[in-house]
Amino acid sequence: MTNLHPATVCIASTAGLLWTTRDDLADLYGDPLAVWRPWADDLRGRPIESGHHVAEENPAGLTEALHRFLG
Repeated sequence: MTNLHPATVCIASTAGLLWTTRDDLADLYGDPLAVWRPWADDLRGRPIESGHHVAEENPAGLTEALHRFLG
């Protein structure tokens, strides 16, 4: 796997990032948006109340977040 540096790679379109509230992502890496921001000019996202299986555990929350992003 190639290690990509944010100065050389950037997502040119709007990027969406969703993560779950009941995992250790924020504990391990801090703010997920801050981690991805160097690679995306227009980054939008938020946590979803869920465990690992978002679509099964909170389909309404996932649907709402996707509608908001794509809307």
